Amino acid sequence: MPPVALQHRGRKRQRVHAPELEHPVGIADCDWAHQEREETKERQRAAGKALYRHLLEQFAVCKVTAKDFAIPCFHCAEAGVLGADFRRYAVAPKQSSEGAYQRHLDRVMPEPPPLYELSVPCALRHGRRGQRTVPTSLPHEALAREVAADPAILDQCAATEWPPAYWSHPLVEAAQAAGKRLPMPVALYVDGVRYTSQLAGRADSVIGFWLVNLTSSKRHVLCTLRSRELCRCGCRGMCTIAPVLDHLAWSFRALGQGVRPSRRHDGEPWRSADPLGAAQDTALGCTGMLLWLKGDWAEASHTLGLPQVTSANAPCPFCDAAQCRLHASYRSMSLRGVGGTPRSESYYDDCRKACEHRLTLATEQDRQLLLSALRYLKGKRWRGRTVTQSLPRFELLAGDRLLPSGRLQNVGDLADLSLPLDLVFWRPRFDGAQRLLDTVVFPNPLFASDLARSPAMSMA
Repeated sequence: MPPVALQHRGRKRQRVHAPELEHPVGIADCDWAHQEREETKERQRAAGKALYRHLLEQFAVCKVTAKDFAIPCFHCAEAGVLGADFRRYAVAPKQSSEGAYQRHLDRVMPEPPPLYELSVPCALRHGRRGQRTVPTSLPHEALAREVAADPAILDQCAATEWPPAYWSHPLVEAAQAAGKRLPMPVALYVDGVRYTSQLAGRADSVIGFWLVNLTSSKRHVLCTLRSRELCRCGCRGMCTIAPVLDHLAWSFRALGQGVRPSRRHDGEPWRSADPLGAAQDTALGCTGMLLWLKGDWAEASHTLGLPQVTSANAPCPFCDAAQCRLHASYRSMSLRGVGGTPRSESYYDDCRKACEHRLTLATEQDRQLLLSALRYLKGKRWRGRTVTQSLPRFELLAGDRLLPSGRLQNVGDLADLSLPLDLVFWRPRFDGAQRLLDTVVFPNPLFASDLARSPAMSMA
């Protein structure tokens, strides 16, 4: 071979093998393969976690049975699916009975926190009025458990930039003046949730109550009320909803003080079998305040006791505009103001005091006189257990409605409770066309001066 050809061949070989001399053979390929394996495992973990969550959600909403949940978990565990602990809920197929799957899940499912048993009036079959026990998670206990699990939330709350509604709250101002740790703001979210598909024009739903920690954005389920079981004595569900709102207000007051209450929400002593009443440590370890009430307009006008948006005299909880004026002033509405004059912070209390009438039953004779005038009525004006004739002895008028309050959480228990007994009656006001004038349909304990809340201040 000529010398020129040899020289050219050497240059070509040098040009080809020069990179291999700089990067040893196999290292770059191994790094790329290792990275690809790690990415594949990460995708498998994410897919396994998504599958695990999907199975749990389907089982939680009763879309699959215990058997249909435990057997897929068994096969996933045997296949080595990454991303979740499928072995925990796994049960091998072909068990001796269907109940074997459910018994295993009952053993391994996490235990719920201690719950508060709340007795509420409800509608039974064929429209009969009865009572049922609703398990609830108390807001002050839910927030205390979250802080105990992650104390850094308290420092996060102090470092967060809050809106003026937070800094103007009396609890925040008192904490600043005393040099104490600032209370954590929370919100109460209320909404209706449909849990069955619509069939033949009817769908079952529940009214859900959630506590939202505005610092951590974590939600806590407090309780649910089945819509079909709401009281139908003429009160349009108010008898069932009122005890729930009452016990929530009682819990928010305890949260503001940072101390567990010494009695139940109705003033009765704690029951011996109540797990929350036996708590040794009365301090919660944190304080909090109710900042916002969230929900759609349907829940505001039904669950929170405010007039509907179609009300002729009070369609808006933020201003005093009537319906005709409200719909004619859309051009002047903005985030800075509404069509009418903004309502004052005390308007809700003023309306409530104007409609409430309080009395104390002291003797059995007074009770029998009152019972003879009470009836369960259904209609546009008179709703629930209503006085049907004037009783000058108690300064009651026909149309006054008995409300749940204090020890009388169920208006049907009037004949059974011991005396003396404090009662609250509601006297709605109407215009000449028999349209409601009040800005309150029934009193909501969450809109209270000691909680520093009203619709104009807290609804979001």
